[in-house]
Amino acid sequence: MDGLPLDVSLCRLVWFGTLWGCTIEAVVMAAACSSKDPFNSPSRIFAESDEAYLAGLRLSWMARRRFDGGHFSEPIMMLRLFAYWAMHFGKLAQLKGKARFDTALGIVSKNANIHPGRFQSFLANIMDLAERARFLPLPGSPETVAKTMQDLGRLMSFFRCEHTGPSLLRTKSETKLRALLAAAFSEQLLVGRRFIDQLRGPPKRPRGAGAMASVLAGPRKAEEDEEEAQSYDHPTDETEPDDIFDLNAELATIEEDEDDLEDDDDEESQDLEDDDDVATGDDVQTRLPWKKARDEMIWAVNSLPEKGRKVHQRTVVAKLQTSQDTAGTVTLDRLPDVMAKLAGRAPQHVARKGKESEFAAVCFPRETVKELDLPSGPSFLTPPTLEGATPSASISHSFSMGSFFVDFDGDLVARPSSPYQLSFFLPERNTSSEEDKQQQIRGVLEARNPVGFPCHVNAGDDFFCTAASMQLLGSRTSVRVNGVTIFRAAEILFALATLCPERSFMSVRLGHGPAGGSRSSSPEHLLAVKILGWEISLLGDERGEGGAVVAEEALEAIQEVRASIKAAMARSNEDDTVEDLTTLNAGQEDKEPKKRKLRPSRYEDTPEKVLDKLLAVVQEASERLSFSIDHQMRMHAERGRKRREKLKATKEEEVLLAGEESGFVDFLRPLEFCKDPAVAAARSLKRWAKKAPAAKFRCPVCEEVFVRARACRKHLKTTGHLCREAGQSWKSLVEERCLLEPAQLKQT
Repeated sequence: MDGLPLDVSLCRLVWFGTLWGCTIEAVVMAAACSSKDPFNSPSRIFAESDEAYLAGLRLSWMARRRFDGGHFSEPIMMLRLFAYWAMHFGKLAQLKGKARFDTALGIVSKNANIHPGRFQSFLANIMDLAERARFLPLPGSPETVAKTMQDLGRLMSFFRCEHTGPSLLRTKSETKLRALLAAAFSEQLLVGRRFIDQLRGPPKRPRGAGAMASVLAGPRKAEEDEEEAQSYDHPTDETEPDDIFDLNAELATIEEDEDDLEDDDDEESQDLEDDDDVATGDDVQTRLPWKKARDEMIWAVNSLPEKGRKVHQRTVVAKLQTSQDTAGTVTLDRLPDVMAKLAGRAPQHVARKGKESEFAAVCFPRETVKELDLPSGPSFLTPPTLEGATPSASISHSFSMGSFFVDFDGDLVARPSSPYQLSFFLPERNTSSEEDKQQQIRGVLEARNPVGFPCHVNAGDDFFCTAASMQLLGSRTSVRVNGVTIFRAAEILFALATLCPERSFMSVRLGHGPAGGSRSSSPEHLLAVKILGWEISLLGDERGEGGAVVAEEALEAIQEVRASIKAAMARSNEDDTVEDLTTLNAGQEDKEPKKRKLRPSRYEDTPEKVLDKLLAVVQEASERLSFSIDHQMRMHAERGRKRREKLKATKEEEVLLAGEESGFVDFLRPLEFCKDPAVAAARSLKRWAKKAPAAKFRCPVCEEVFVRARACRKHLKTTGHLCREAGQSWKSLVEERCLLEPAQLKQT
């Protein structure tokens, strides 16, 4: 889709939307993700007072919450906002042109707390995308293409005040829209972990110039030699190792250490000894500060005079002052006043476990949100994706807009948090390392939206989210994500329909029966899915009574969706047959390729109908899980531990691509669960087949070649073949005397 002014992920969103019969919805959500936020965004800096800022913040949050409708999805929130505008725009049939637009915009601006200029820009982007999409080669069968063109024409005629037919938005299935977002943004997936369930310490941060590569390309081992430094290349990647060689980054690796290689190891060892957050073995359970904070948070919540799930939704936890010099904390007697400033409401209860506890729990009065149900578009989601926090709890957290501290006339107050809060982490790419061995890269969400303070009070549920765009921040431990949608664990099946296991290192846990502990005569169920070392459980609560999906049924539904997508992506000449496609590029390297067109689908069912089976599987699993939740269970530090132990006891099976490589849309081949260790090992070796090392440096004396600059420097220092002159660094010496020229690189 070269004709769309969008990123690749948003082009995928439009492409899948046209394929699955929700064209208008996909165009609107793509325009929303590429536009500025149309909601009013109050700023504390420009507010007349903290009270005025808090009032504006509450109005903005409530508007976003009503249009989110329990989906916890920024694209769906914007789609519901567009449906609200379209409802009022359609009622003004007596007006024409600019008067009709201005009147509808005035109504929405007043009731939805939006910025008129930014909302007009949002509408303009929708019209631009719809017009451009009409001239693109659309996927699917002729029937699908005709329906897509009809929908785009309806959307354009609606903006021209000519549409007088039924509802503008055709899809009311929230499940289909969530499947669309999961499939389109599956490559930008983050895994959720609650603070109460986060049973691992923060791993060591990378140091030096290789830190960025470590974050995005996977961790390196402690000892790095010439063999481990060789470049690897996936069969589907088009970039050769020579093309990605960065001379400045490579030479920077030897810039830090000008005297002795062993100094780095000594410094790292000292860092490990001095850092209280890094521990191994049994020390992790006793030395990590987050574990002590988690336990005190739980004690504080359980000390409240009210019990049950409802009070947990109205609770935030604040840090108390332990000494006069501690910044970012308050005393217990001042805590009610501080929380009233942060949330606009005085707390109903304040409690802590004991006098020595550093945390106190604050419970707000009960609140209700008047849900907004629209005649067209997605309705309010029941039950909501998250059993999250209430408005006062969320607003008190979002008051600082991402800052860790709030300044009230010189008094620093720590940002309120919750033991139920979800944090989303970005798995490292190109690695099969376990979760606790990876660099911790936390997602930074928009604080003003409902997704900005994601909390879930039920035990055991796992979540993941996808993003329309991601930007790695300067700290290299955080990534800013936009266009976020939070999904339940069972909805990971939507992402599997477009993911490639060869690149995502996918595996599953299989067990007989829903809980994984039934007799062998019971059908096999999917108990968990692991992607890039991060595991997402489908069991539900720690009892594991309500989750899991029948493996054969889920796999069959995923296969059909993958096959329909692959068929829609097929491109050929009008006269080509199926046999011609398999040999399209074989033995014809000397011939000039012909321009190809989209080939009509050979499936009897349209891709939209093929998707319905997968939607039914996921919806049934989600409903079964929601009925099994015990809402009366009290909060405890070990909740979920039994479920995790049960999962680890089951055997982990590899997810592989079935059949041989076809060379054409290869990653959409059918999936299979490989139970033969020999086959899985053979596939893994093939996946990570080493290429010959591309030498970049050569000793001018003995002509030994090296891949890494540090290895070349070590060789020169050990053998004494070259020595530095006065004032010369090893970096300049290696660059001037050992760097190979392009012609020499080809020879090696």
